Amino acid sequence: MNPILPAIPNYAFTVIEPICMVLGIAQILSSPEQFVAMQIPGTPLTPISRNDLGLALHISNMWAVFTYITAVVLWTSADSKLLWRYLAAVTLGDIGHLTALAVGMGRDNMLDVGSWSGNMWGNVIISNVMMTIRIAYLAGAFGDNREPSTMRRKD
Repeated sequence: MNPILPAIPNYAFTVIEPICMVLGIAQILSSPEQFVAMQIPGTPLTPISRNDLGLALHISNMWAVFTYITAVVLWTSADSKLLWRYLAAVTLGDIGHLTALAVGMGRDNMLDVGSWSGNMWGNVIISNVMMTIRIAYLAGAFGDNREPSTMRRKD
């Protein structure tokens, strides 16, 4: 957990989000074919091309890198400016992610929420919830950051 973030964003970004990312990585690695098929409603599970496999594995690698960066920045930094800038950058990434989902699915599929896979619901809901918490944090809705606790060494 981060030493200065308020409780709700702290739990959301240092516990929930990394768990979601690890689960997403595991899903891709266990069945890239299923991951690719779940991107567009009604897509049958079929063998995928080497290109699709490469893209799926690149996505899992990007999620892994994001998880590592989250761990380094959010689990260790008590620098308010760094945290604010990091969360602002990730918010921009959320916007790009949701835009890519919408464009990739197309208007009809995006509006036909009844046909969405569990993966798509997770993508849309978790991304929107995390982005909302980020925006609320950036706007100061959770109050000020906590003061980092100081640890004293015993000599």
